[in-house]
Amino acid sequence: MKNTGIHAIIIIQHNSLIDAAIVQPSALEQICGQPALIYTTKLLASLEIPTTVVLDAHSNQRDAQAVETALRQYHGDTVKIDKALPTTSGEDLLILKGALPLLSAEIVTRLHAEHTATQAALSIITAYNEDPKLIGYERNSYTTIDQELYCVNAGIVLIQRSFLEQCGAELATHSVEDLVKKADAVGKKVTKFAVPFDAIRRINTFQDLWAIEHIQRSALITQWMHKGVRFAAPHTVHVDVAVTIGKGSHIGTGVHLFGTTTIGTNCQIHEFSSLDHATLGNNSTVYSHSVIRKSSIGAQAMIGPFAHLNGDNAVGDQATIGNFVEIKRSTIGTKTKVKHLSYLGDAQLGTGVNIGAGTITCNHDGFNKHTTIIEDNAYIGTNTTLVAPLTIGHDAFSAAGSTITKNIPSFALAIARTRQTNKEGYVHLLREKKATIKAQITTDQASFSENAGQTTSFIGAVKPSPKTTPTKI
Repeated sequence: MKNTGIHAIIIIQHNSLIDAAIVQPSALEQICGQPALIYTTKLLASLEIPTTVVLDAHSNQRDAQAVETALRQYHGDTVKIDKALPTTSGEDLLILKGALPLLSAEIVTRLHAEHTATQAALSIITAYNEDPKLIGYERNSYTTIDQELYCVNAGIVLIQRSFLEQCGAELATHSVEDLVKKADAVGKKVTKFAVPFDAIRRINTFQDLWAIEHIQRSALITQWMHKGVRFAAPHTVHVDVAVTIGKGSHIGTGVHLFGTTTIGTNCQIHEFSSLDHATLGNNSTVYSHSVIRKSSIGAQAMIGPFAHLNGDNAVGDQATIGNFVEIKRSTIGTKTKVKHLSYLGDAQLGTGVNIGAGTITCNHDGFNKHTTIIEDNAYIGTNTTLVAPLTIGHDAFSAAGSTITKNIPSFALAIARTRQTNKEGYVHLLREKKATIKAQITTDQASFSENAGQTTSFIGAVKPSPKTTPTKI
């Protein structure tokens, strides 16, 4: 449905039950990486329905600023925010009480069709819920509608603007029951349209928030399954709405995919890994317990296990970032290997570089950060410390255990460690010395035991017996 004859008004109501526990309106709580309100505004935008967001009288300036910021981020100036019911040009007003992140285009389209077909002054959406403790929804008790014990109204009303003007515009912010009773009093047609309760859930409690996200996440995962993505344990996986996954990829248990993460075809994401605004090329593998944030990974690369790509990294095709390796603000070239227990910060590595286990770049001097450049096919030995700023030429070697503080020319071997000295026969001397010390300790202990009877014990110490003074004659 693309209808400019409708103007939508989303009324954000302050919820003292949940809004007191969070630092933003509940309508802005994240659901699969997107504020709940934005699901609703995007839906209306897809139907080309002009929209205004109105905050109720209980909302404060901070709430208004937060809502406006979110709307500007996702919609620019196309969605308006107001403090009161605006004057609109639409023939009908679609009034929604709160954000409805699970509302579908099909429901809005069918509501409008029923409203038009029945020439109703007022059309409402209802749902069924048997929970007697349901919070935030009105039970229907309308004289013009069958009274049903478990029927609730969804807070969604499609109303003729002319009828609203007759009622008084302030009624748009009151209960649905008020509008229905007013229509009944003047003999106007009211149409009831029933939908599944899940489709009209709002965030009235944290349980609602959990249920809504669970439903939305399940829908996203089901969508990716239909597109050829395999999930080992779907109920344990978190997927944000902006994530894309290529056909033939496998997502393991407990994997979290956040933000605008993009995964190529035939990738393997092993258990308990987290990708946040990351890009993974085709046929790449992320092994278990790895964290990749704001980084791009090429095709046929291998990451992890327990790797940490901590922002602003570019890893080339067929590269390896292995066990307990952290990289930050670094570029890793094609077929380069960083396999074990290393830290690379502010580093630029060329093609075919090998980084030995335990290698680190010392990129911060206490005041500023500096860059380490390692050119193609360089070989960095185990436990090498690279003190930036530093350039290591192509095909250069560093000896294991070196602390490199100067540039290494291409094809050169750098050795920066204390020269080894061997002391022949030292072990025999050491053993003799230990044996002598042990014998002396044994002798001292025996002597102490023999003199024990000549001492007087008292609390906290051992006091020697007083010496006998000779009697003077």
